[in-house]
Amino acid sequence: MWRAGGRPVPTQATPATGWDVGVVKFFQRIGRFLRQVWSELRKVVWPTRRQTAIFTGVVFLSVVVVAVLTWAFDTIFSALLSLVIDVGS
Repeated sequence: MWRAGGRPVPTQATPATGWDVGVVKFFQRIGRFLRQVWSELRKVVWPTRRQTAIFTGVVFLSVVVVAVLTWAFDTIFSALLSLVIDVGS
């Protein structure tokens, strides 16, 4: 219903039924999830700049060590395999 002047007449809100309920609950769950995420993020103790630099250095050093070990084992096994292949010919 419309009033004079083109404004709608306020109607009484009807309870949501059918798929409306599912959509409303879906967005309520999303809102609750985001509030919980924010609450948990406020509890996090973030590392200092110095700690972050140290942890980054440890990760970088670990990657270099693993790369060197991989290269060394690859070189050793390649040499052994070439010896085995050469002896067999």
